[in-house]
Amino acid sequence: MTEFSSGVSSCSLGTWAIGGKGWGRVDDNDSIDTIRYAVEHGINMIDTAPVYGLGHSEEVVGRAVKGIRDKVLLVTKCGLIWDDSGNVVTNNSRKVLLKEIEDSLRRLDTEYVDLYLIHWPEDRTPFEETFSTLAEIRQSGKARHIGVCNFSPRQLEEAGKTLEIEFLQSLYNMFERDIEKEVLPCCREKGIPMMVYTPIAQGLLTGKYGEVLNFSDDDVRLKKWYFQGENYPKSLRFVEKLKTIGMESGLTTMDIAIAWTLKDKTVATALCGAKKREQIDGIVSAMNAKVSAETLIQAEEAYRQIFG
Repeated sequence: MTEFSSGVSSCSLGTWAIGGKGWGRVDDNDSIDTIRYAVEHGINMIDTAPVYGLGHSEEVVGRAVKGIRDKVLLVTKCGLIWDDSGNVVTNNSRKVLLKEIEDSLRRLDTEYVDLYLIHWPEDRTPFEETFSTLAEIRQSGKARHIGVCNFSPRQLEEAGKTLEIEFLQSLYNMFERDIEKEVLPCCREKGIPMMVYTPIAQGLLTGKYGEVLNFSDDDVRLKKWYFQGENYPKSLRFVEKLKTIGMESGLTTMDIAIAWTLKDKTVATALCGAKKREQIDGIVSAMNAKVSAETLIQAEEAYRQIFG
């Protein structure tokens, strides 16, 4: 683990939802209060991206960290751009990246970001062009560290020919485990620390959902298999089993779920989204929870019993 990643809080704050698109109603004042409350309670990494709310999330984060910038590690991303109609495409070209860093710094109202990530890989732009541009951005001081999101081991290898990759952000939770096959072992071998997103399965592993889901038709959560059809009742049964397991040690389902994602030391931080300060209390609880290896084994057995 690098010196930078070792200073990151074990849970970080994701701000996709506060962008205001695809997550229901969001109040900017609540979002600002939530971010500041998170920092006050020990969460020191704030993750955003231009595409979250088409710039709005970055603007809100910038307002929230004004006056406390020295207490925060700011993460933003590049490579997803949109047109006047809000249509989003992936573009990791030199021209786009140089413009995007300036736009992000302006929206965040800061002179630099601590970690700058390629949001998604794409195969139209040569990796050498993308990562030599990121090297320039880092050399300029506008980004202190460079990483990637959603890259495969092959893509990590290719990117590494031009620039050292300092962080990888990937999807990982008890329902979505694909990175265990190749990505996690690759990062462990290369010494690349990871930030995992959706560790509580978009809120499902907090135990807050009932039998009937009241999501709007455009809610991004409806795209997840564990919210769909006959899978959803099984998901609820699994969460109930986690509640029972946790009761023995005074743990919440969220405590267990986040500890599960952090069990491999290659994972430096679990990225948790929040729109309200009360959600931060659950994240802070998980940061401070003492979850035994036996508890994680019981949770894994419960998962296999239901999902095979």
